[in-house]
Amino acid sequence: MVITKPLSRYEYVFGKFIAFSIIAIVITVIFFSGALALGVGTAKSLAVHYILFGLEQLIMIMAALTITLGLRSLPSSILGVAGFYIIGHSTKKLVDIGVQMAPEWVPLLKIFYYLFPSLSFFNAQAGVLEKGPVFWADILFPSVYACAYLVILFLILVIDIRKRDF
Repeated sequence: MVITKPLSRYEYVFGKFIAFSIIAIVITVIFFSGALALGVGTAKSLAVHYILFGLEQLIMIMAALTITLGLRSLPSSILGVAGFYIIGHSTKKLVDIGVQMAPEWVPLLKIFYYLFPSLSFFNAQAGVLEKGPVFWADILFPSVYACAYLVILFLILVIDIRKRDF
């Protein structure tokens, strides 16, 4: 016999986040070990790359939870998460293109830049593939940035689900 106690909404969401995060971290460690064994790059550059990759995964997990628990239908949830990912990787490029081509669109593009996370902060592939210099300090700003977005997304999620039953 299993005796369960009721979970609060916050415990439910935080438990989902922790479970998905553990899975993502295990996968990242496996990829890191494989890349290290294959000699793809130096240990330091690979470590920086996979730490940043893990931070990006944590943001995407929290964004997916926020979007899927906020939207009711599966197609809109899938499109929402895919859109978040695409826009997150495109915001810096959109602003750069807007500055060169249409300066009047820059204020609108900057709204997207600040509204969606710039996932390009978590890209260290160039340093790994080109064997360029990679520093441990490269992790500091993206880590703070990721923590801030995780807190913001969690607060949005908590506000959204506070009156909903699961």
